[in-house]
Amino acid sequence: MSQPLQLTNDQIITIYKAVFRKSTEEAGYYYLDLGSDLDSKAFRQFMVDLKDALSDLCRYNLNKALHYQSLGRFNHQHSSQPHRDSADDHSFLMLGYEPTMVESTAYITDYTQYIEHRELSLEAFFGGNKEVNLLQDASVISDYVREITPFDKSHYRVLIANNSRSYDEATFGVFHSAEIPEKSDQADRVLNYMMLRLCGLNTEKQYTPQDIEEFVKTDKIDR
Repeated sequence: MSQPLQLTNDQIITIYKAVFRKSTEEAGYYYLDLGSDLDSKAFRQFMVDLKDALSDLCRYNLNKALHYQSLGRFNHQHSSQPHRDSADDHSFLMLGYEPTMVESTAYITDYTQYIEHRELSLEAFFGGNKEVNLLQDASVISDYVREITPFDKSHYRVLIANNSRSYDEATFGVFHSAEIPEKSDQADRVLNYMMLRLCGLNTEKQYTPQDIEEFVKTDKIDR
């Protein structure tokens, strides 16, 4: 078993400010390359510990709880257009990529910055439809795409992104996307997935400590 990974308080605050941003002067995401000197279970425990540390900052700064909305582990081998995942208005995505033989590239697209620069409303950008989470023609925001680099397939990597979108309150979400040139039937591309949501301090938790422990310890990969 690898030694536990730890971040300093300053590093956690830096991540919090970038992801839980209050303006587009911050990135809206944060990327960590953790190298290869650990194992999958230690990696997943790191993700849980980071979530807990961010939860503490949400309670302190926002008087809000940060709860799991969904949690999983699967073999992800398809490309995607820039999009936000279906989730609560104030939601935050943590993706944990494990070492793999499968080539891939990850991107963040700052659509909030795009609409600010063009003085568009959020409703106009999404066509006023709360069920729409992507654009049919993503080329219109191509200048706001940032490639996550270096994205070393042999390393453990974490990407945390602001997935928020509200038509009633100011939110500062970004899109995420991936490009996988060729799917492999011989190798997995394991992606550990956490969708996190801001909610009231007394909101009932959807996932139990046993659920979280299972996420950390399981060998199961959804396919």
